[in-house]
Amino acid sequence: SNYEHLKGMESTIGTWVDADESGAIIQSSCMWSENRNFIIRNFSTTLDGEVLISGTQWLGWDAVKKEIRSWLFDSKGSIGEGTWVQDGNKWTIQAETKLMNGKVVKETHIITQVDADTIQWESKNRTLDGEPLPDAKEVTVRRQK
Repeated sequence: SNYEHLKGMESTIGTWVDADESGAIIQSSCMWSENRNFIIRNFSTTLDGEVLISGTQWLGWDAVKKEIRSWLFDSKGSIGEGTWVQDGNKWTIQAETKLMNGKVVKETHIITQVDADTIQWESKNRTLDGEPLPDAKEVTVRRQK
């Protein structure tokens, strides 16, 4: 099992939600795959009950590259990959997503474990086909009990 390489991510297992005053709800559920070789994350963003985007992400140990990697597939037809690096309570993900229209988004995601039930997520250094994009608004998600 690759659990030895992924156990530092065990605190992400569960359901996480952020709801704001605009009516937007971001939900993410993380679970182990069989034999704990991967973490599977299902996510969705809804606004006033309408799903804006949803998808699945698999996280696993790449034995060739000796790093944690992720593969993302979303409801809009985009496919993404990321490389994860841990530094204490913070994960930095270098991500590249190929959109259905052939354009490429590159960004750096930073996930910080604030406490056992709170995570902050931010996205910086974003580009679309090499052109700068604004940083995404920082989001705080909380574990649902």
